[in-house]
Amino acid sequence: MKFFVTTCLTLLASASYAVDVKLYGQINKGMFVFDDGVTQEFTVLDNILSSTRMGVKGEQKLDNGLTAGVVYEMEMVNNSSYVATQNNAANAAATPLPTTVLQTRHAHIGLAGDFGALHMGRLGSAVDSVLSFNDMAGAADVMGPEYRFIGGGMKFRNANGTLSALAVSQFTENQYSNRVDAIRYTTPVWNGLSAKGALAQAGDADMALNYEGLVFGDIKTKASAGLWANNNTSFAANSVDKKYYGIVSAKDASTGLAGTLVYTQVALANATSTAEDPNAFYAKLSYGKNAYEVAADYGITSHYQNATAQENDLTTFGLAGQYQLVPGVSAGVLFRQYQADVTGSNLNDMRLYGVNLRMKF
Repeated sequence: MKFFVTTCLTLLASASYAVDVKLYGQINKGMFVFDDGVTQEFTVLDNILSSTRMGVKGEQKLDNGLTAGVVYEMEMVNNSSYVATQNNAANAAATPLPTTVLQTRHAHIGLAGDFGALHMGRLGSAVDSVLSFNDMAGAADVMGPEYRFIGGGMKFRNANGTLSALAVSQFTENQYSNRVDAIRYTTPVWNGLSAKGALAQAGDADMALNYEGLVFGDIKTKASAGLWANNNTSFAANSVDKKYYGIVSAKDASTGLAGTLVYTQVALANATSTAEDPNAFYAKLSYGKNAYEVAADYGITSHYQNATAQENDLTTFGLAGQYQLVPGVSAGVLFRQYQADVTGSNLNDMRLYGVNLRMKF
């Protein structure tokens, strides 16, 4: 790795012309109402489906035909839509006061050429956002396979009105987005096919095979399959060993119809006799015309919160709409319902309603 960094810096330093630099970013905010069956709470949140961020990209074409590039991106989250939850403290606001997180999201350097691309630093691994990036169905500002990112911290109410310890995020897969300190290789694209592989500092490894292209007439398809492997050599009972990801999405440009199907599964190590491998299924349909999009989705996850419980499922469905005011500025609306089925518990359904505004620059 030292040799790779030294080579990149030497190539950049020896270039006889300036690096092309681009500033980019976005602000993504939503106003949401959460209804847990007892209380209705209003709050303004950063939409973590695609967080507020700002970054710079630099690119330099070198004399040897290679291109050197750098990316540095900061994430600025004030009251995360994934973390916000009920506040039952006496004399307190319904939801906790906003907390601000400022952190590095990307900080990597790389070389690209006919061989593909090699990057190193803080970056998205091979399976990072493989599901959301390949989802071509509409209303993506507020609806997608990573639906836990809006309302994930909210806790279910027991039927007697008390607050349980079970949050939405505990029932869902937490590796759809994976940014790590790693080295990553991306192959060239061949007939729409490409692949990625990454090795993280901790030793975890992952890979993904991707396809993008027209399959029939105006129907464009994206598909991806990914694998993440844990480097841990001494597993406790029912520990996460491997994670499998699969998505296929299609969009018909002539009709505006689009759909997405997703399946994920976790393979457990040292599984007990009563344990079940956690798995999830997600489906989404949408219609778009001009600047408008409407969408509906359905998802079910099993055994993520407790692999040994007989009933440990989360079911969700949602309705959404989105309108692009001008290029880079879009507004969205969302309704979603969560239903949790857990052995030994009787939990109220969770509902959320919201409006969202996103501006890119």
